[in-house]
Amino acid sequence: MPLYQVEHSDPLTRAEKDELAAEITDIHKTTYGTPTPFISVVFEDISKTDFYEGGVLKPGYNRIFAIVRIGGSRTTKDFNELCVKLSNAWREVISRNDSATSNVERKLAGAFVLRSINAMWEHGFILPEPGQDKEWFEQNKTEFRERARSGDGTMMRLLKELGVSLEE
Repeated sequence: MPLYQVEHSDPLTRAEKDELAAEITDIHKTTYGTPTPFISVVFEDISKTDFYEGGVLKPGYNRIFAIVRIGGSRTTKDFNELCVKLSNAWREVISRNDSATSNVERKLAGAFVLRSINAMWEHGFILPEPGQDKEWFEQNKTEFRERARSGDGTMMRLLKELGVSLEE
């Protein structure tokens, strides 16, 4: 349901991307209860992109965008807390690795939450409004099971995570 875009001008290893993606996924799942198969994280290397701050070229620019659904009871305070959690995850994963390897610290320039998903279709389903996930799951449980039984790995992970068996 949410899409996290991590733009980095400093190089990130596969292990760092894997760990940061897992941290971001856990943050969103823990904060909002979204099943992990519906949390997407994309990394984009922007090292060839020029970034200017106040009209001055700035070397190195790393940022995280969280694009989430509008609606529900989420407040600006909630989204500010999400930004802090994302910043902490970057620091724990990337800065920790810098300390271990004696590399120059790669800093996160910013974390941004964009409430811009008005409607969404994913994995063949129109997704629910925030707070209506439980009802949506119940309405689609039969289809989730059928897809899982036919070998759809995403649906298998979804059912496993929610503690739902393949059998009715």
